[in-house]
Amino acid sequence: MFKELLLSLPANIFTKFNYLKQDYVGMNFNLNIFGNIFFGFGIAFGLILISYFLGKKISNLLFKKEKKLNINYLLYIALGYITFSTGIAILGFFSFLNPGVISLYLILIILISLYPF
Repeated sequence: MFKELLLSLPANIFTKFNYLKQDYVGMNFNLNIFGNIFFGFGIAFGLILISYFLGKKISNLLFKKEKKLNINYLLYIALGYITFSTGIAILGFFSFLNPGVISLYLILIILISLYPF
């Protein structure tokens, strides 16, 4: 019994090795997946930047005296995100969620957040 196991072992290893080799040879490396991942991260990072700049504008308008804290950037992002999300919610409430209106809203928010005043 032990002899039969030892004799069948090389053939079994060779067969399993061929299966494993076919799995790795048949594997494709698709760069489109990485492009989609980086595109998603770019959109998220862009929305964080827009929220930051928009929150900074709103903070400058609402609060004249600003304390210099180490966490001001978190407050700016939160104010911008609340404002941005409230605008989207209002558009949804009035059933204006179509691509043209959302694109116009995004362009308007970007222009407001980047306008120096």
